[in-house]
Amino acid sequence: MRYSKGVETRGSIICAATELFYEVGYQATTVRQIFERANTNLGLMKYYFNSKAEMAQIVYRKVRDGFDSLIDVSDLRPDTADMFLFSSALELYLCLKSRPYGRFYCEISGESAVRTRIEGIIAEVLMKYALAKGTSPDAYVILACTSIAAIKPAIVGYVTGCPPEQAIPTEACLHYYLQQQLHFLGEDIARSAFFVDLLKRYYIAVADNFTPVMVKTS
Repeated sequence: MRYSKGVETRGSIICAATELFYEVGYQATTVRQIFERANTNLGLMKYYFNSKAEMAQIVYRKVRDGFDSLIDVSDLRPDTADMFLFSSALELYLCLKSRPYGRFYCEISGESAVRTRIEGIIAEVLMKYALAKGTSPDAYVILACTSIAAIKPAIVGYVTGCPPEQAIPTEACLHYYLQQQLHFLGEDIARSAFFVDLLKRYYIAVADNFTPVMVKTS
C-alpha cells in the first residue's frame, strides 16, 4: 500500500511538472511550483527526484516515446538507423512547429544531465551503424555525438528567434539536419528527401501538456 502511494505521488509530481513545463517553460518553473500543483510536501523532493532536470528527462523521454510509438515502422528499413533518423527529424519538426515544445527542448538541452542522455542515444546509434573514417572509433563517436547533439538546439534557437524576413523554411531545416546525420552515419545524404516526404504523410502536432498527436494521412 505504501509503495503504491509512492508511485501515485511520483506520477502526480511528473504530471504537475509536465503541465508547468508546457504552460510557462522549464526555466520559469520552480520545484516549489511543481510540488504545490501536485499538492505534495516540498520536503519530500529528494525522496522522489534528484533535481528538476531529472523530472525534465522523464517528461522528455515520455514525449519522445509517445511519438515513436505512433510511427508506422513498416515505412522504414529494418535493422538500419532509419527509425533513429525519422524520429530525430520528427522531433525537429515538432520543435519548429510547436512553440511550447521548441522552448522546452531548447531549455533542457542546456542541462548537462539531459545533454548527456541525448548524446548517449546518439552514441548507441553511431556505434551500431557508423564507420569511423580516418580516426579511431571512440574518437569519431565522441566528435560526432558532440556535433549532432549541438545542431538541433542551434537550429531551433535561431529559427524561433529570428525576425520573419530572415525565416528559414521548415523543410530546409529538416533537409540540412538529416543530411548532417546521414553524413556521420556514412549514408547518402540524398536520403534526406525520403524522411522529409515521409513526414508529410502524417498529421503531427503537440496538444496540451505535450500530448502526442500523430495520424497517418496517406
